[in-house]
Amino acid sequence: MWVIFALLGAFTQATHQATNKVFLKKINEYVLGAGIFFTSAIFLFIFSIIKGFPVVNEKFFFALLITGTINVFTTLLFLKVLKKTDASLAIPMLSFTPAFTILTSFLILKETPSKYGIFGIIFVVIGAYILNSQSISLKKIFEPFKKIISEKELVYALVVAFLYSISTNYDKIVVLNSDPIFGSAIICSFVALAL
Repeated sequence: MWVIFALLGAFTQATHQATNKVFLKKINEYVLGAGIFFTSAIFLFIFSIIKGFPVVNEKFFFALLITGTINVFTTLLFLKVLKKTDASLAIPMLSFTPAFTILTSFLILKETPSKYGIFGIIFVVIGAYILNSQSISLKKIFEPFKKIISEKELVYALVVAFLYSISTNYDKIVVLNSDPIFGSAIICSFVALAL
């Protein structure tokens, strides 16, 4: 069942980013980002009202401030990247987030993935790396890396992937100190209002 959810999540995320690319031709990134998060917040608050609001504590507010701030910055940066570069090159850069999360989750949450988890993450990163290659050969093994560092938009997308690896940990702290629906609604509201 989780494989189906994972594939559905990947499909909807890719569709979301492709749609953002289309909207960016006519809409300012601040307005688009605020609209995305505001719309999400409305739906999440409706579900949260039905479910009931949880009790929160000071850890919730601290984590909210950190993840909200990071998400404001990453939303703007990634929308600017999408505006200026090919989506098929920018979006795979986000696949580096799980690799960065191995380090950030250990430092922030004291969590480490299983051996199989690390194996899976390595395959995802290799896939993202290969997507930036014209051909696969040992002679050209560093070609994608050279391409990434030569295009500033791809470097920015990599920065977003790293920042997501930090905010994800604080998203978890928000959720652990509230619940998934209410916590996500508050994060979306924070980002929408800031934008």
